Amino acid sequence: MLKKIFLLSALFGAVCLFADAISIGHSRNGFPLIVPQIKKLEAADGGFSLPEKLIVTAPETLGLAPLVKHYSETVMGGSVERADTSALCRFVLTTKDVPKSPEGYTLAITPNGISVKARDVRGLYYGMQTLCMMLRHRADAKALKCCTITDWPDLRMRGLFLHLSKAMPNQIDRICHVIDAFGSLKLNTLLIHFTDNFPYEGLPFTKRDATLSRADIEKLLTAARRNHMEVIPAFSLVKSWPIKNHRDWPKFQEGKSGTYCLSDPEVQVLIEKMVREVADLIKPRHIHLGLDEIEQAGFPQCPKCKAADRERLLLAHLRPIKKILAERGITPIIYQDQFFGFGEPQPQQGIGIEKFPEKFGRDTVIDSWEYGPNPTTWLAKAIRGRGFRNLRYMSFGIDIDNAQNLPKLAYKVGAQGVTNAYWGMLPITFDGIWGGCRTLYPSFIAHSNYCWNSRDIAFARLPLDGGLLFQEVLDGTPERAFRGTASPVALGEVFNQYFS
Repeated sequence: MLKKIFLLSALFGAVCLFADAISIGHSRNGFPLIVPQIKKLEAADGGFSLPEKLIVTAPETLGLAPLVKHYSETVMGGSVERADTSALCRFVLTTKDVPKSPEGYTLAITPNGISVKARDVRGLYYGMQTLCMMLRHRADAKALKCCTITDWPDLRMRGLFLHLSKAMPNQIDRICHVIDAFGSLKLNTLLIHFTDNFPYEGLPFTKRDATLSRADIEKLLTAARRNHMEVIPAFSLVKSWPIKNHRDWPKFQEGKSGTYCLSDPEVQVLIEKMVREVADLIKPRHIHLGLDEIEQAGFPQCPKCKAADRERLLLAHLRPIKKILAERGITPIIYQDQFFGFGEPQPQQGIGIEKFPEKFGRDTVIDSWEYGPNPTTWLAKAIRGRGFRNLRYMSFGIDIDNAQNLPKLAYKVGAQGVTNAYWGMLPITFDGIWGGCRTLYPSFIAHSNYCWNSRDIAFARLPLDGGLLFQEVLDGTPERAFRGTASPVALGEVFNQYFS
């Protein structure tokens, strides 16, 4: 059979027709839209006819729920059954002829069946997600076009900051559905922001509307595990929010500032208890301590804190917390802004804590928030120049250029990856997509694409309605056309993927 190699240089091309309908799922040359873009496709003649019942063999550690869902929704009368023999679709763990990345995979479609091979179950999972998108966006209702796909991510950490500070128990099932949607976009990290709605035991919080149960937290963790996502609890220490609903908050507060008093021993006991309970329930590999913008929030205010050496004060507060984490094998993460500046040409903050990170420990992960459309290497050089090797970036999804360019920067400087934050600007459950910010939803598409494909590839600015595409990923094919101006998303052109 004649074969042709297509190197996919970016996610997809797009053409939007003014104010009329935008149809998702179109293809070209028989190959469908895939999000995020795949690295390499070897096209072949023929196709695999989709049976009514697809027999699948796979390791027990690989859940088949995404494939079951997409197959039943896209194949007339379609169903998926797991079996050890007579399988037309095989998921195989192997080290032969697969990418070196544990998240990479090879997907082959032949007239005789489908195979997904990888050296780790994570690679099998991402190969399955690619297969699911091919099913949903295929050109032929009865078959998949034959090809071999070889694919892997460029960044090993591809994250989302999930804001659950006001989440209610009756919203947990929907939030798990949202986690599944981001899993299908191949994100692998959830930075989760709780406040007093976390199920702390015996802590006198009095203003919360509802508390999540331990069973609710386990539901979230289960959703993350089935999507092979790391869960990172996010605090914002020194700032008020961890304890502002505590019954004794007026006593703990630093005057009228937005910080709690680091000189109060009761505060120390309270914060350590909160960190310990979160660590023991979630059992994470990392915990984000925050420490961003503490000067702007008012640190320090009370006479005792003002009189103290600020660096020693901060270390006295946080070293016991780091010990709690170390005893559990947890690595701390902190933001960079109070210690390394904001980025070129911003100066250091100069509040007497600039050298805190070195004394806290160079094993700490530094999270650098970079919100501009064209971030530079300045901060990475400053952080690395002080001996810190574990670097991550935080994006603000309201800027789509940032969502595209920051992963490229992360890849260039050897950072672990990028987390996309929307800072509470969207509904907790991601409902009401039409009322959301018109750039935040498209930024999730750009973020997922460029975290997977972070090399410095050419791109074109195209009037893509990323809101519609994200709605399809979240809740199926959009039921109506976009109303209003589509948000331009910086994505590259590829031979087979168009909107019309």
